[in-house]
Amino acid sequence: MNVKFNFKELAVQVAVCATLLLLTPAIMYLITLDPKDALTIISFIAPVLVPCFILFFLNYYLLLPKLFYKGHKAWFYISNLAMLPLIKYNFFFDFLLSGSSESIPKYAWVGIGTLIFTYILFYIGTICLAWGILNSKRGKILHRQLAEERQRHSEAELVWLKNQLNPHFLFNTLNNISSLAAIDIDRAQDSIAILSDLLRYAIYDSNKPSVPLAKETEFMQNYIELMNLRCSGKTKVETSFDISSPGLPIAPLLLVCFIENAYKHGLSNSHESFIRLSLTESDGNLTFVCDNSNFPKIKDSHSGNGIGLRNMRRRLDLLYQGRYSWEQTLDNDVYHVRITISLCEISAAQ
Repeated sequence: MNVKFNFKELAVQVAVCATLLLLTPAIMYLITLDPKDALTIISFIAPVLVPCFILFFLNYYLLLPKLFYKGHKAWFYISNLAMLPLIKYNFFFDFLLSGSSESIPKYAWVGIGTLIFTYILFYIGTICLAWGILNSKRGKILHRQLAEERQRHSEAELVWLKNQLNPHFLFNTLNNISSLAAIDIDRAQDSIAILSDLLRYAIYDSNKPSVPLAKETEFMQNYIELMNLRCSGKTKVETSFDISSPGLPIAPLLLVCFIENAYKHGLSNSHESFIRLSLTESDGNLTFVCDNSNFPKIKDSHSGNGIGLRNMRRRLDLLYQGRYSWEQTLDNDVYHVRITISLCEISAAQ
């Protein structure tokens, strides 16, 4: 992963180095008002700090990106080791190689060795600082790239899930109208008009990230009205809609799968059956409840085989993770599902 050169970052680093070099001399000058005192301080700290600055910039902009992160770690270490005596030339060459070291008492070499070791640790710390800052920067870039990749993956998956839902919905609806056409032409025409509104919503509005809750509610009511055409006199359908904030955003076609599932498995031509649907919203919290009698289809039925519900659960995970609850039970041949969603945070999530 390449880190792009940032001139602003370089300017900040140079400013920090200049501040570290000049701060103490400036304070001394303000105290004594003598430029010589400031220059004396600079003469002491410059031989220590300037080599550190050179090591930092060489490692940050050259050795780490070009050698260490490219897999040439051996050359990285060799390069840094080679620079240590060269950068501190005034000590290693002017002092140790000038012959003046012969007059130094043997016990003094302990202090000199300690000084050299301290310099080496200081320079290693500088290299580690450059590595730490650069590694943190690379980590943030990688984290952002991974987040962007996850977002692209989630968006692509949502598109795929919608494409799975819409054909499934149309397949069942067209079958209903086809059956109705042989019984009552007028009602079939009314159903086609309702279907036209549903298709307009499914084709155009479902491509948006969110729609007003009122539009989704209207779609559900029209869908229920259309599905009721397949009900016999043995089926009782009860609905309740209570929305206090119709402008709240909600993902389109989010709950229709549960309604479709209720009609698919809750109807019987030979037994009494029922479907009870309710949708309530208060303070941004949406609650959908569906209870229906249960007449499961045979396993080889081609009516969806649970694809819709699985996809719907996945959509909820992608869009409302941590902001929804799913309750699903089957007790005494009564199928119950209760979905609660916090819609208040949908805008932030999208």
